[in-house]
Amino acid sequence: MPRSYNNPSWDEPLPDDLETLAQRVGELRAGLQTRDDDTQGLKDTFHGPLDQYRSLFKHALDGILIADDDGRYVEANPAICELLGYSREELLSLGVDDITFGLQKDQVATLWRQFIDAGQLTGEYQLLTKDGNRLDMEYLAVANYVPGRHLSVIRDIRDRKQAERRVEENRELLRSVTDFARDAIVMLDSRHKVSFWNPAAEELFGTKESDALGRDFATEFFPQSGRDRLIETLNDSKEERPSTFSGEFLEVPAFSSGGRDRLVEMSLRKFDFNAEERLLAVIRDITDRRQLELELAKSERLESIGVLAGGIAHDFNNILVAILGNISLAKLDMPENSELRQILLEAETAAERAKDLTHQLLTFSRGGAPIRRACELGDVIADSVRFASRGTSALPEIEIDTDLKAAYVDEGQISQVIYNLVINSVHAMPNGGRIGVRARNLRVSSESNLPLTSGDYVQLEVSDEGEGIPSKHLPHVFDPFYSTKMGGTGLGLASSYSIMKRHNGHIHLDSAEGEGTRVYLYLPSSDTVGATITGKESDRIESGSGSVLVVDDEHSILSLLKTVLSRLGYDAILATNLREAVEKARDRYDQGDTIEIALLDMTIPGGPGGQDIANALWAIDPEIRAVMSTGYSNEFSLESIRDMGFSDCLPKPYKASQVAEVLYRVMSS
Repeated sequence: MPRSYNNPSWDEPLPDDLETLAQRVGELRAGLQTRDDDTQGLKDTFHGPLDQYRSLFKHALDGILIADDDGRYVEANPAICELLGYSREELLSLGVDDITFGLQKDQVATLWRQFIDAGQLTGEYQLLTKDGNRLDMEYLAVANYVPGRHLSVIRDIRDRKQAERRVEENRELLRSVTDFARDAIVMLDSRHKVSFWNPAAEELFGTKESDALGRDFATEFFPQSGRDRLIETLNDSKEERPSTFSGEFLEVPAFSSGGRDRLVEMSLRKFDFNAEERLLAVIRDITDRRQLELELAKSERLESIGVLAGGIAHDFNNILVAILGNISLAKLDMPENSELRQILLEAETAAERAKDLTHQLLTFSRGGAPIRRACELGDVIADSVRFASRGTSALPEIEIDTDLKAAYVDEGQISQVIYNLVINSVHAMPNGGRIGVRARNLRVSSESNLPLTSGDYVQLEVSDEGEGIPSKHLPHVFDPFYSTKMGGTGLGLASSYSIMKRHNGHIHLDSAEGEGTRVYLYLPSSDTVGATITGKESDRIESGSGSVLVVDDEHSILSLLKTVLSRLGYDAILATNLREAVEKARDRYDQGDTIEIALLDMTIPGGPGGQDIANALWAIDPEIRAVMSTGYSNEFSLESIRDMGFSDCLPKPYKASQVAEVLYRVMSS
């Protein structure tokens, strides 16, 4: 609105007298001065903000561009010129479509009109510099800030974009690490709800990440037996107690994908993320490791017991040698049907059971490779089945082909395998049932689909009517320490598998839930054929001649063997240690006499054993044939016996007939 100055109107007539004229001129001059003052005030009012605007435009760190309605630039500040590499004059000769990357000119024109209609626009895009490079920019554009003029404020966001790319790369790297980590990695929010869940966690707990997110960690994924302790530990984090959060591990049972609880080891770390407290849990399944640790501790205890058992069995074997040997000698002088002979047979049977016990003790304490010989399996199968099923409600049904070939086996170890299988069948039928045992000859060819070389085998089948084995357990039945039985060791089938492999045989198991179990054994057969169910060991002894040097620290054994050898027709030479053996061998050699066989105890307390004695004897006479005698016979294979230079092995305890058989075999070879 025009300002009033209270001055006389310019249309008033001039006065006639000079005094009045002078007065009017003075008033007019005063009025002009007032207008000049007001005009200067208006100039000062506008010049202040205008100078500030110009300073802001010139010194702004952000780029500023002003364009007309056609998108041609009419003004540019120094910051945008430096950013794009143009001079001001060069920029004012360009338009929006000249520096926008990735769009055609008609596309830019369309967007420009849309922007003017909208009035304001924000976003990110790329601008082209003078040398052709692309720059990431963030812009704020205002249309018609004055009519026909459109303002764009442009900010360089290259550093921010680079930082975002680094963050994304780190995120991808972290995701790759967590995706490939074998440990479960879980992140919890302040309420202990799951906010991150890697693939290993999916595998351990059997829950997909999409199903796990948002669920309560402690109550949803851990059984009651470990839940309270875990909740207490998680709550400790809110009070910043040290405990697990200083690097210790928490061990708790957890639900798993396999349906059985697993023992897990958990490490927890507290940190802040987006101004919120988070917990990072790294979880490892230690079920198998803990089981192995327990089994190792058990193994160490068993090893100590085994050393004791081995010593007891060794000494007991020496006692049994005297018992069995003298009983067998006494039987030779008894009529077949005499009452005294029957008494001796009962005593011999009891001693044989004691022999089986020492054999099991020695197998437990030492183990070893099989000593394989041609063996008729009928009695072995029958005795093992009856022994394993005795006192149970299971009914064994044994069927053995009358023309069953002998198998090339270690009788004691195969007996143990049969025993293991029958015991498993008994346990599978707590209310009783039939156990089928069948042995037959089998020809294996390349088309038999068995992991065996082509040839003749004896197949032994053991079947039961039990509950069967679930399919998920079948791949693990031969794994050591894997057992689904309460209190089971998981060693029966594992040791059977090992024994069969050492016999160049095979073991196969078929089972299904509700259909029972069948186990098949395949053993290489020998050329010997014969019915074996009713056959008994012969007491007939083969006589011979020649000198036999016996070295043993047990005087009862030396006395027995002196009698046995004399009855067999051999000249017995007795010694208790290496020194005596060497002296007697050298004396005979110097006199021109020979020693055909040396029967050597492999373990002599306090002195050199059979191997050292054999080496010393061979140094005197390389033609001496050495036979090892040991209670640890299953520690040696027939091949290793020959590699050591021995001709044969006489396992303790033995009877007179067994001594005769070994000596006859060695003398005849």
